Amino acid sequence: MPSGRLPREVFVQLGRDRGVDLGPEPLAYNCELLTPDSAKVLLELAEGSAVATATKLFVEAGLTSHLTGSEPLTMLSPLDAAFIGSDTAMTPDMRKLMTNHLLRTQLSSKSLYHGQELETLGGIKLRVFVYRNNLCIENACIAAHDKMGRYATMFTVDKVLTPPMGTVMDVLKADNRFSVLVGAVQTAGLTELLNQQGALTFFAPTNEAFAALPPPDRSRLLRDPQQLSSLLRLHLGEGLLVSGGVSSHTRVKPLQGERLELGVRNYTVYVNRVPVAAADLMATNGVVHAVNTIIKPMPPKVDRVQSDGPADPASSRADSRSFRNDDLFRKVLSSHSSRAMKQ
Repeated sequence: MPSGRLPREVFVQLGRDRGVDLGPEPLAYNCELLTPDSAKVLLELAEGSAVATATKLFVEAGLTSHLTGSEPLTMLSPLDAAFIGSDTAMTPDMRKLMTNHLLRTQLSSKSLYHGQELETLGGIKLRVFVYRNNLCIENACIAAHDKMGRYATMFTVDKVLTPPMGTVMDVLKADNRFSVLVGAVQTAGLTELLNQQGALTFFAPTNEAFAALPPPDRSRLLRDPQQLSSLLRLHLGEGLLVSGGVSSHTRVKPLQGERLELGVRNYTVYVNRVPVAAADLMATNGVVHAVNTIIKPMPPKVDRVQSDGPADPASSRADSRSFRNDDLFRKVLSSHSSRAMKQ
């Protein structure tokens, strides 16, 4: 399908549906027809916008009847840039993914609220997250004004949706980058925490992060349940914060310790000056962000900055537990060079 233009056969059918006979082989056509958005179907709303790749995939997935019909729907259309570097071949998984970009009701972004659940045509539930700087559905945040059509609405979003497919523990087990972490979580007795209902943000150390520790210290750490629990609880934040909800001076309360400081630079999220290597691995009870370096506590500050985490009252609960101040834990934290922790 040419970029920015509906397929000719789709356009011709839309004209016939409106009683306009364009002939068997129209020499030229204008997809807009000076029609206001309020009179358009979904496929017409997508015409001429920066979502040509998503539109092509909706059509290839066999969803054209939904996009040209009178069903009350909301289409989540990722920007073309969201697909860069991705395999867009039409497979059963891709067809399922595109089906889950269609919501079963016509919505306005102004009607969305934090914690709301939205059902897709694929039958799964998606969560709404309202942050100070963004409005997101799972990992995908609204990137443009709504396009309200005759029967349906188009939300332009900044990322391809990644629906949650299991608990935080399930996400870790399914990813080979976290094989060491999975064992550490089990040794620390945190498996139940990562499987239970709730809302957690886990800045999850990869195998690479553990490999960077001096071997003797790594070996001692991985055998010590209390030290592992202290270390991992620093990497676990209260509330669910996707990357699109991070702005300058964002703070998250960890399960143990004082604070996690987040920011964004050159489209990369940083937590306590550690870059996030892979963001927004969505889980039913939280989100996982992979980090390739063990996170250190930030030095104390005298200024007071308001938390910029998710707009969830439960996320403001404090935890009075503090880090154990013994030699091994201090040695683990001091084992990383300042070069590795640079922004």
